[in-house]
Amino acid sequence: MKGVVAINQEYCLNFNYPQMSCSSCVKSCSQVCIDPCLTVNDMLCNECGLCLAVCPAEAVTGENFSRQSIEQILVADVSPLVLDCQHNNRHSAWPCLGFLNGRLLLSLVLSGKDGDRQVVVDNSKCASCRPLVADWLKKLAAEITQILVKIGKQPVISGDLATDIKQPEKIVSRRAFFAQIMGAAVNAVRDGAGSSGGELLPRRQWFTEYAASLSAVNDTVSRLFYNLRISLACRTCGRCYRLCPNKAIVTADQGTALEFFHNPLLCSGCGVCARHCPNGAISLTEASKLSIYPVVLREFPRCDSCGQVYQPVSNQPVCLECFLKCSDK
Repeated sequence: MKGVVAINQEYCLNFNYPQMSCSSCVKSCSQVCIDPCLTVNDMLCNECGLCLAVCPAEAVTGENFSRQSIEQILVADVSPLVLDCQHNNRHSAWPCLGFLNGRLLLSLVLSGKDGDRQVVVDNSKCASCRPLVADWLKKLAAEITQILVKIGKQPVISGDLATDIKQPEKIVSRRAFFAQIMGAAVNAVRDGAGSSGGELLPRRQWFTEYAASLSAVNDTVSRLFYNLRISLACRTCGRCYRLCPNKAIVTADQGTALEFFHNPLLCSGCGVCARHCPNGAISLTEASKLSIYPVVLREFPRCDSCGQVYQPVSNQPVCLECFLKCSDK
């Protein structure tokens, strides 16, 4: 049965940050079913799942893309793990594989026994069904394989090679068994309360749990992750690290200067930092390193009035003390 796809305003960047105008979901939709106000037209939606995959805030939900279906796999000892859609396999948990993204696929690989699971993405028929999904999955598998090879893990298998690999008999671990029981209880409560468009898929949370080994990747350019750049225009106001929804930017006060650090594994590339920088000093680039790294050391400005070092709130040229003195006059 076709399910509802919805955008949760509580998590959507546009409803939480005044200067954001994210349109990732709108641009990804081949059916043009998401309007500029971020309302989904269910009559046009074909449940490809691409909007779920590209949302940097994980705010898009789908009734037929359940959290339980993923969590059962994460705790089960199944390898190879064959991922396919209901068009290809009526027993599949998902209407389409377009909802897969880098963090989710890496989590499925790294959650396997000894941190390595053979994952097979059966996208062999996607080109004739949903070309945009086919293109997305092809690029995704290539990017992930590039990373996995760097840390000695099994590559993701996709394309024509995927058709030759069969899913082993389903093995449900003790943890997965209890996850199923809890999931059934949650579903019963949800059904009694009525449809809400599905539940959030906490892909970053899953990824953080399994991604420790990826911090060793520091010499491969990846379009799945981002590195941060801060130009000379920075005045150390700190708005970027205060607003970052994923805490990917941290700082260290060095007395007369502020040092910035960035964690690519936490960064979603949402652009909140760049959009809200009052001096346009921030940019995001394709990642060449995945470990946390020092971005830049910027000296605090000196107050135009008293000459003391201070940390500005935005672009004001004087320290707080001098600002208050001027306000009292």
